[in-house]
Amino acid sequence: MGDFDAMYEVSKQVRKGSKLMGYLPLELEANEILIKLVRKSYDPALYEYALNLLDGSGGFIKNEFLALNLFEESFLVHGNAKSALMAAIIRNESLVPGTKKVRYIDELITFAILNYVAGAQAYQKQYIKLDYLSDLNPPSWRVWIDNQALN
Repeated sequence: MGDFDAMYEVSKQVRKGSKLMGYLPLELEANEILIKLVRKSYDPALYEYALNLLDGSGGFIKNEFLALNLFEESFLVHGNAKSALMAAIIRNESLVPGTKKVRYIDELITFAILNYVAGAQAYQKQYIKLDYLSDLNPPSWRVWIDNQALN
């Protein structure tokens, strides 16, 4: 299979399985496909893998440092605005110690806002501008990002 889009869709199908077709979910096999795509710097796989690492879900061990690197690769190489938001959050919340660089966080969040990423503007108002008042620590980053709305 040379088509990265098809491989990515296969990894999602393999992860979920299919009752209709009688296929059980195969998380390990899905992860192997996902990691192959990450090695090729395929953007949807970078984002998906980074979210899995940030939450410690999908059969992956939690690793905020690697998640930050993947989100930043996705942003820098592919211009992924959702990844810019997630990198800004990781840096701002100091999930990876020593990465809270205010100017870079501002660049990342501004890019996300200008590209209309849901939740970016609200996050900036609540957690960057009023940083000293509260921290964001959802039980699942994937659920948090999915629940955001455009302002």
